[in-house]
Amino acid sequence: MKKLLLLSTLAWIVAWSAGGSPAVADQQTIVFLHNAWFEKNKNGEAHQRFGVYDFTGIRDALGQEAQVIAPERAPNAQPHAAALELVELIESLMEAGKEASEIKVVGASKGAFIAQLASEQIGEPALRWVLVGGCHARRLGSGPSPKMSGQVLSIYDTSDQVAGPCNDYPALTEETVRFEERSVETGRGHGFQFAADEAWIAPARDW
Repeated sequence: MKKLLLLSTLAWIVAWSAGGSPAVADQQTIVFLHNAWFEKNKNGEAHQRFGVYDFTGIRDALGQEAQVIAPERAPNAQPHAAALELVELIESLMEAGKEASEIKVVGASKGAFIAQLASEQIGEPALRWVLVGGCHARRLGSGPSPKMSGQVLSIYDTSDQVAGPCNDYPALTEETVRFEERSVETGRGHGFQFAADEAWIAPARDW
């Protein structure tokens, strides 16, 4: 089973590398986790407020200088199960020779919550995590917040009425090695993470 997962992981790397470029030794690997809207709307359906989710544009923008793995989840994916799959993926990457410091997870909205859960499970201090519109007051207020490990960057939009600053939830950061938070001002509310906007793409790429 583990061997099959490792082979699947390596196939993902080839399939999702930006521009079809071959893997480069010591190159950063980014695992991108999309939002909930894209689970059910993979054919270009537009959100009534936020427009079309630019999955391909986001993936390619993140992958300018990195290999990108961007698995597409099934509709109504269970966050804890998805987090377990993410942990297995990261462990397989490291078993394949990738250093933890060369791996970064970028999660948007629901994808960010999945990243939080996985970070708590894996407990690897060298891994980097980027939460894009990921601290939902309703979700995090409903129970104990995941205790993230590693290097964590939170990015939120000041006009977002759904997700706000992660520093409002101390449990998110009490086990992290490093935590930073940055705000952007796109005026698009929670829809800021629907577009490949350099306002959040650049800091996510550079983290």
